[in-house]
Amino acid sequence: MLSNGIKYWCLAILLGGSILFGGTLLANPESLARQSIDELAKQEEEKQQKAAEKAAAKLYNQARENYQRINYWQASVDLILILDFYPGYSRLEDVVFLLATCLYDMEMYDGANRMYRYLLRSVTKNGLVAESILGLQKVAYQKGEFQQSLKFYKALESHYTQHDGIYESRYYAEQTYFNMQRYNLVQNLLPHIKKKSRFYPFALYTSGLAHLKKKNVREAVADLSKIPRLSSGNPERRAILASAHLTLAYVYFELSDYEEAVKELAGILPDFHDYPEVLLTRAWALLKLEDYQGALVALNELCDKFEDYYNIEEAFFLRAQCYLKLGYYDFAVSEFSRVIQSSGNGGSTDLVESTRVVLREQEERLVTLQVDLLALETKLVTTIPLGGAGRVSQFVEEPDFLDRTRGQMIHDILQEREEFNRVSASILKLKKRAEKREMRKKWEAYAEYGKVRAMFLRETASQ
Repeated sequence: MLSNGIKYWCLAILLGGSILFGGTLLANPESLARQSIDELAKQEEEKQQKAAEKAAAKLYNQARENYQRINYWQASVDLILILDFYPGYSRLEDVVFLLATCLYDMEMYDGANRMYRYLLRSVTKNGLVAESILGLQKVAYQKGEFQQSLKFYKALESHYTQHDGIYESRYYAEQTYFNMQRYNLVQNLLPHIKKKSRFYPFALYTSGLAHLKKKNVREAVADLSKIPRLSSGNPERRAILASAHLTLAYVYFELSDYEEAVKELAGILPDFHDYPEVLLTRAWALLKLEDYQGALVALNELCDKFEDYYNIEEAFFLRAQCYLKLGYYDFAVSEFSRVIQSSGNGGSTDLVESTRVVLREQEERLVTLQVDLLALETKLVTTIPLGGAGRVSQFVEEPDFLDRTRGQMIHDILQEREEFNRVSASILKLKKRAEKREMRKKWEAYAEYGKVRAMFLRETASQ
């Protein structure tokens, strides 16, 4: 027999109502059940969001590590995966910016341009706005769109002069003005680039070149001479330091100050990309100083280590001159004959024309590669999701999933870019070869005279 209180309780449950118990209003049990389900769903959603945030953060950190290792391709794949599957990631703006930087460093300028422009429209971090404008300035510069590049630079000067990237922006503006042959503006920018900035040595070098263009030799030497005093800790700085030494050596050579030229060349290490030119210039300067033994040391190193140097005939000729001055007439005759033979073989009309034919073919190949690259990059850019819904659950369920299609596209672009660079280098080499073959007749004429003179001196000495 149920008591009246229990009956009342059961009736209330059946009717789906609420009751007072001990002065407290008790909720509808069905409502309590719904509330519990909602709370469980919310907890599950928060759990998934935390898992997604953690997975995205892991990918982002992985991408940053790959970027630091200069593995831009793998970094890009990881970043695009975040955009694909984790659109709610708290650092999504940083992801887009790093992706833009990767694309820029891989010379995919159209893709980088799209990323930077997207950030300008949607970014909330003030610093990334300035970084994006700087990115657009650099992209425009690399594409040869100099007026557009200057517009972005002026925007930074107007609103973000306190931003860390302002010195880099001014350096690229300086480069832009140099390419536009507005040399006065190059010098105007140099004082506004902080001396401790990593861009200062490069800006100083450009300023020196601008002075040379204006035939202001004293000012050029002053700018270029400052560069060796700066730190040369990384490869880029070592390269610009070596370039400054070589340029100063050229200037001193033209001023007939051969001792200073030799001193400048002594500061260049053998790992410099233009080291054969360093050895040849050193040999010329030492020859002018009548230090024939020193000149031979430089020339022997050049001829032994850089047999494929495009200007090797000039080195042979100088070596013959040194032997002649030292009275080694047999060696001189041999070297002069070597120049004559090389010039005769390399300067024939048939070989010159065949070089021109190959050059035309390579230039046509380069145009085709440019079109292919543009098509591939456009296809890649249209597949990168910006502001999309994403597919979080699919990636959480398959943590090792890789978007092979897009990854393959990036891989194809890099391979095409490598081929493009290879063909470009080949064209440059062919142009140098064609130019040299046109000049070889000059060395042949000099060598013919030198050989006759060496033979005469040899006969005279033997009498």
